[in-house]
Amino acid sequence: MGRVQHLLAVRMRVYGLYVRSLVLGGLFRSRYRSVRSFCLFVGYPRSGHSLIGALLNAHPNCMIAMEWGMFFYLRFGFKRWQILYSLVRNARQFTRKYEDTWTGYSYRVPGSSQGTYHQLQVVGDKFGGYTTMTLLQNSQPLHQLARRLKLPVFLVHVTRNPFDVISTTCLRNRAAHLQGTPVGYLELLPYIDTFFRKAGIVRRLKQEGTYSMIDIDHERFIDNPRAELTRLLHFLELDLPDGYLNRCASIVYDEPNKSRHRVGWSPALIRMVEEELSHYDFLQHYRFSS
Repeated sequence: MGRVQHLLAVRMRVYGLYVRSLVLGGLFRSRYRSVRSFCLFVGYPRSGHSLIGALLNAHPNCMIAMEWGMFFYLRFGFKRWQILYSLVRNARQFTRKYEDTWTGYSYRVPGSSQGTYHQLQVVGDKFGGYTTMTLLQNSQPLHQLARRLKLPVFLVHVTRNPFDVISTTCLRNRAAHLQGTPVGYLELLPYIDTFFRKAGIVRRLKQEGTYSMIDIDHERFIDNPRAELTRLLHFLELDLPDGYLNRCASIVYDEPNKSRHRVGWSPALIRMVEEELSHYDFLQHYRFSS
């Protein structure tokens, strides 16, 4: 498919969703009256967003879409109820169509309400990397979103050891003919640059202080998922249903994947990255050896 045909196909798909959400979202808009806040992920791909989003989706009063791409549809003119309808539909499809599986990992929480809700209070979109780069120039898209939804926006910032984030991103994006061959330091440079561009945007959002933000350390979350999930629910002002923490903790990995050891990090490159990390208070505790 050529570029023109691809763009036409995307436009037709968006038109179709616009009409569908306009009709059905408007018809069922009363279902969204109980929504009191919006949750948006910011940060870096390959940092554990999918796990956190899936666990929130297991809460009976929360629906988190899996990479719907909020700002694209916002620019397309989607109204409040269209956005909420589309996000809920996406979250349902993640369970019904994809069986809560993403990039080869299953995020199915046994005995949970994934794909459904009891009383919808929090709706969100898990697309941290895309969301963050959309805010590269300024925070106007966030302001526009808050005005359109007429809801407070809460930001969830998940961090993972940057050496693992960069390594995994590089490994996942390698050309097919390079798979299985050693990764050289030159391949890592563009991913290092992109990572710190995103970190700079997160730092700016924190300095602006317009929106509440919580930091979730991926490694700390895996080490103590019940405590960290309780902290996250408190941040989002969600209650703690009976058995919820134990069900969620049952799917959390035993230990983080240290993909940095699958990549050829040179001592000089390690020192360069650690020096840059020291300039970010939310990243400076990370080391290659940690």
